[in-house]
Amino acid sequence: MKSLYSPLILAITAVLCLGSVGLAEDRIAFIDMERVFSEYTRTRTAEERLKRQADQFREQTEARMEEMQALEEAFAQARQEAQDMALSEEVRRQRRADAEEKLLELRRKEEEVRTFTEQRRRELESTSQRLREGIVEEINIVLREFARERDFLAVLDSSGNSFNQIPVVLYQREGLDITSLVLDQLNADARRAAPAALPE
Repeated sequence: MKSLYSPLILAITAVLCLGSVGLAEDRIAFIDMERVFSEYTRTRTAEERLKRQADQFREQTEARMEEMQALEEAFAQARQEAQDMALSEEVRRQRRADAEEKLLELRRKEEEVRTFTEQRRRELESTSQRLREGIVEEINIVLREFARERDFLAVLDSSGNSFNQIPVVLYQREGLDITSLVLDQLNADARRAAPAALPE
């Protein structure tokens, strides 16, 4: 029974303590992290890099697919010639051998394309995750410093929804949203550090 009431007692105590601080609500801020992430200059730079890598990946895949298509056509031609009764048995036997060799080449190319595609997909996902984590950490560093300088008790993310797809923050008083202020600082810092490249 005691364990059921403990969280409730702690929550009530926390509320009472906050109430005793006096104007504590003025020291709690809200930020739309989704907007900060999407409008941060470094995010756009990262997205451009990922797009270039994806375009390069697509071109490389298309080149391999063209090679595979050429092998498929060569195999079909050799198989058709192997069945051509107008040719001598010796020539047809040679065409059958050619068709078998082309089929083996085709299977090797299919495996190569499959392996290449899977490897590049994993590389893109890994790069995307690494860039995202780095950007989120940059945002958090600036946000923590911003909050400390203004002596905020807490900064809450107002961009998310609950499990029931209801906004987590249902109401916030005007003036408590620091999204634009943090975003301006982030982008100003990014402009000053423009020559610095994102990690590969």
